[in-house]
Amino acid sequence: MLAPKGSFPWQVLLNVDGGRAGGMVIDHKWILTAASNLMRGDNQILKSQVKVFVGDNNVRNLTQSTPLEVASLHIHPGYNNPNYLSYDNDIALIKLQKSLQFSSNIMRVCLPVKGAEYTIGRVGWVSGFGIRDDDIISKDLRFVRVPLVSQLTCRRSIDEERANRVIAPDLTDNMFCAGLPEGGKDACHGDGGSPYVLKYGEFTGLQGSTAGV
Repeated sequence: MLAPKGSFPWQVLLNVDGGRAGGMVIDHKWILTAASNLMRGDNQILKSQVKVFVGDNNVRNLTQSTPLEVASLHIHPGYNNPNYLSYDNDIALIKLQKSLQFSSNIMRVCLPVKGAEYTIGRVGWVSGFGIRDDDIISKDLRFVRVPLVSQLTCRRSIDEERANRVIAPDLTDNMFCAGLPEGGKDACHGDGGSPYVLKYGEFTGLQGSTAGV
């Protein structure tokens, strides 16, 4: 669904070496994304190859603005995925040169407390600027509501895919699953590193980021 203007103010559009990816604002100088966005095989890309855009839900408006200057890239030391089959520890930070000025259109997402757990079946939101369901890359921010799924259910689904000779990455204890049994609602190419958020009380907070999409 099309995200209303001003919604998901933590959403980040990344242009990484000419390709599209996602991220989220977690503090005045810090963007959280997927490590897989910033790696090419065994090699980390250069910070000059990363363009960061925030503050609007329209891609044209974002990319016509001046990208935020990147100070440094920080890949999780445990991430090792040269063949794009193991997304364990698929997390990275982008540090900005200058602090963001928070407003109604730019805001950090609330991070979960250490050890936070959520009820299976609870519905959250995935947002991103990736490919739409008609295989056209989106001009605007879109979102979809999907529920949390148990690790057991998710692993069974992966096993079924592998039984059909589909190559599927491993599910580890560092990951969680969200989706529908019938499929059809998910993150898409270009959404990798974007947030999956849940509402907790009066606040909307990060549960995790989409990876490997």
